Amino acid sequence: MADSSHPSYAPDPGGVRARPMAANEPLSRDALDLVGGVLAGPLRSGAVPDPAHASPEVWAEAAPVLIWNRLGGMGWEVLSHTRAGAESHGPEPLSDGGGESRPPEPAADVLQASFLRESVQTTLLLELAHRVRGVLSREGLDSVLFKGAALVEAGVYADPGQCPMEDADVLVRVDQAEAAVEALMAAGLEPWVDWDPHRVGWLPSLSLHDPASADGMDLSLDLHWQVPYGRFRADPLTEPEPLWMGADLEAGLPAAEAHAVVLAQHVVKHLRVVTHLRGLADFVRVLDRCDDPDRFARHVRLRRMEHGMPVLLAFLRDEVGVALPDWVGSVLGPIHPLRGPASEILTLTRLAAPEPLARGRVDGLRIQWAVERTPLEAIGEAAHTAWPSAAWLEHRYPDAGNAALRRMRYATDLARWTAGLGRSPLSPNQELYE
Repeated sequence: MADSSHPSYAPDPGGVRARPMAANEPLSRDALDLVGGVLAGPLRSGAVPDPAHASPEVWAEAAPVLIWNRLGGMGWEVLSHTRAGAESHGPEPLSDGGGESRPPEPAADVLQASFLRESVQTTLLLELAHRVRGVLSREGLDSVLFKGAALVEAGVYADPGQCPMEDADVLVRVDQAEAAVEALMAAGLEPWVDWDPHRVGWLPSLSLHDPASADGMDLSLDLHWQVPYGRFRADPLTEPEPLWMGADLEAGLPAAEAHAVVLAQHVVKHLRVVTHLRGLADFVRVLDRCDDPDRFARHVRLRRMEHGMPVLLAFLRDEVGVALPDWVGSVLGPIHPLRGPASEILTLTRLAAPEPLARGRVDGLRIQWAVERTPLEAIGEAAHTAWPSAAWLEHRYPDAGNAALRRMRYATDLARWTAGLGRSPLSPNQELYE
């Protein structure tokens, strides 16, 4: 399975967060397999030991890694079921799988604390998502949840504590985006940055928050009108956003196949900044619910993941121990083992570590494109990023005097971002961190 040379971790004195220990203390193979088993969930292959049978020592070693990657709630779900099973047979200690009794898990308290903390945050964000959908519905505006809120609503996770969320993601139609923002602002939500209707023409989303939320518990909403996770720069839509295809508008949920591809692309997108092991866990669990292989393949094509999806699936199969559904090969072709740069980037050891994969912004783009693109596609994406359309530039720089000045401003902003001297001219969020 996976390479086991990995910095291990220890809980902090409070027992609910994790900090890295010395890099020369590698994570054991058993602990690495436990992390993979929790991540793989319902699609865990027989090649990966059942995490429920791991020793207390292995759980103690793996628990801070799970917490660091916000998989603590999933780890607690495994342990709590193991405990419940043992308690149903009497007061004896848990079994180690070989008939020998063993003491209660020392990792249980920190994992349960992680689970409870995530439960509170996710429950509050779900309530925000419901309020948002209610406001939009009263205005006659369509909306669909996706990512964390949709996963809990659809029952992918039985409990909010298993599904950590930083914000709620809601999709609206692009021709209703301006009305949606105005309705939510009238309902008391506030954009994190000044709202300008021109943003619909050059950005895919807007972040808002609830100013009435409790201190230390900022509740944020990402309102999307398109989800171009595979592009570095969002162009005005010429076709409907694919997440609307097959969506249940009454429930406000996307089709499993459309959602799975978005979740996979979201993980790949963030490789240039931060790894999302929990995003991979989300993808695996939704993949398990896909029952229309042709629809899945269609969304892979629509989101231009013909290269990236097989790469990600090969990693999950060979490094994590995910048993891919039988239909995958029939619609995507053979899933070959990783090779080249992707094989060096996508290891469970590297993705579970707290250190970012990328050393700088240009290296981040190299990492993302090595996983998601062929070399020719990466060149095309670079050209697309470097040379926006005149219409896009007009929305991005509405106060610039003419087309030449707009293009000059964009080139300057892009060069400053690449050098680490300024914020991205493409991002809806980086201006929050100036």
